Amino acid sequence: PAACSLAQANRPQDRRRVSHTIPACVAMAPPRPMDVAMARGRMGGARGACAPSNLYALNFVQKTGKEEPKSMQRGMRRDFVLPKARELDVARDSDGEQMRLCPECRLPVGDFGYATSGKTSFMHGECKAQLMLREAKEDEEARHRNDANLKKRERTKYNIGWKRELIPRNVDLAAMLPGQQIPQGMCCLMVKDSKIRVLPTLDPAASINLEYLSLALRVRVTEGREPLFSLDMKDVPSGKSNEVEDLWQVKRFEPAWLAGTSVGEVMFQADYHLK
Repeated sequence: PAACSLAQANRPQDRRRVSHTIPACVAMAPPRPMDVAMARGRMGGARGACAPSNLYALNFVQKTGKEEPKSMQRGMRRDFVLPKARELDVARDSDGEQMRLCPECRLPVGDFGYATSGKTSFMHGECKAQLMLREAKEDEEARHRNDANLKKRERTKYNIGWKRELIPRNVDLAAMLPGQQIPQGMCCLMVKDSKIRVLPTLDPAASINLEYLSLALRVRVTEGREPLFSLDMKDVPSGKSNEVEDLWQVKRFEPAWLAGTSVGEVMFQADYHLK
């Protein structure tokens, strides 16, 4: 048959046709098991890879006189045999042939596709890109949630964060100002006839907190300076270190009796927030 096909090739009308014919020795080569599995996948609508040629097995036998090694067969089978499709990812067209559907858009995959994470189906390149983008966003959101939960636990553990309950009320100082009527809400100081009076105000820029003012004046009178707060290293490390124990900081108040007062707390929270 091969000689006849070559003889017919001399005719002009058959040159183009015979130039694409496959030699009979190759066409009649016995198929390998992985070729059969791949051919079934192609006939069943599996896309994404081309079936290995029988020419490889024929050349191997002719050169060595031995059968193809099993290890090589397993490698070819792993590379070319498509995974078993799920029933939801397979449909039939009008001719009754099975088609693999993209699990993302539910449309036929076609000749080429990308394996899903579970390697149970194939999907379009555009759908794969959208899936990877969505998974990246979900991972980013999960990381932000974990960071927020960790931050919340640490703030609760070390009492970090400002709350409205920490603001002292002016009405609590009524006993310290005899003869003065402490107004509800915001208040300010007014100097009249060399006397200081407490009056209500609606201007936030002019309002003051009487407890903060009284403690600040006490520091000024007793210490002759302004209140001071800083976060200092607990122990000065001998060199650069990233150990948690070497990064601990302690609160330092000047004067020391400010620790535990409303002024000391607001100075600590403000320093931590600004840093």
